[in-house]
Amino acid sequence: MKKRLMLILLAVLSLCLAFSMVSCGDEEGSDGDVELDENGFCVGEHVYGEWTVTKNPTCQGDGEEARICKNCPKKETRDIKVDDKRDCDFTGWATALEPNCTEDGVSARICRVCDNIEAKPISALGHDYGDGSYTTIDEVTCTTDGLERRICRTCEFNDERVVPMLNHPSDKLDILEAQEPTETDEGWTRGVYCFACKTQLVESYIVPALGTGELANITKSSNINFWMILANGEKKLQEDYGGGYGTNKGNLFDGKYDTRSSGGKSADNSYTFEWTAEQYINSIKVWCNIEGTFKNDQLSIILYDSAGNVTYKSDVIDVSKTVNYNFENINKFAQKVEIVLRTPNPGGYSGHNYLYEVEIYAPATEE
Repeated sequence: MKKRLMLILLAVLSLCLAFSMVSCGDEEGSDGDVELDENGFCVGEHVYGEWTVTKNPTCQGDGEEARICKNCPKKETRDIKVDDKRDCDFTGWATALEPNCTEDGVSARICRVCDNIEAKPISALGHDYGDGSYTTIDEVTCTTDGLERRICRTCEFNDERVVPMLNHPSDKLDILEAQEPTETDEGWTRGVYCFACKTQLVESYIVPALGTGELANITKSSNINFWMILANGEKKLQEDYGGGYGTNKGNLFDGKYDTRSSGGKSADNSYTFEWTAEQYINSIKVWCNIEGTFKNDQLSIILYDSAGNVTYKSDVIDVSKTVNYNFENINKFAQKVEIVLRTPNPGGYSGHNYLYEVEIYAPATEE
């Protein structure tokens, strides 16, 4: 009987001790197992920690405090009541963050009673370019853009702008319209000058007077075919005595038509063509024969203006036998042309020179 009573007493004591241990664990949240639901919250009662302030009360509004369960995320909040609400007693506004050229600053003040803080922005200053004028970095032209720059005196920011190219503005162009030449007056081609960039955009060239191509005189002209080739392509026969290369081609040394060198004397033949007015000469083609034993025969031409001044003198051309020679790119005014044929004679032989045909290309455009 005693033994059975002792067993009952031990069983009761064990239950008391177990209950005591569970209760202790629930209160501290540090011992024992806590049953949680599927969301991680306590199934039984929560064990909360101390209240902490999460929002301070102000002169005009309640505050808030909260506590969290020690065993799960459960949170409780409650207001901190302010019984005597009133306007905050703020200090003066003070700059908390200085503004710069592009970013706002911040000004703030604080309540002397509740430490409530109010803030407001301070507008960005904007760049300080002084009088706002730009400095030219690259000059603008008619064909290239220009570049201008100004610098902020506060932050040294470079503000640049492109000045579009002028592209030869019409109000800056001086246009010389073309003028056709006449027989007596020269003309000119169209020209364009840009005052903006001081550039001659289109060069104007003098177009010589067309002239008549009429001869005033031909000396030593026997059997010479003399042609004037005009600007329009017209080939104008100026002199024809019915002889020339056509009927005397095989009789080059007939004394009637040539000049001989013999006995140590050179044979110089000078043929002169003279117009009634100056002509603009582009080129002269000469067909002649100069023949001597030593093959040092020579051909040259000389041009004279109306006052008798030499306007062009060719190099002396060494030739032999029949020659068809073109003096090109003369481009001079002349009223008289002299063609000189020379057969030197150092002695002991005979030489001959003979002029067959001359083609003078005029007028031509001056270059």
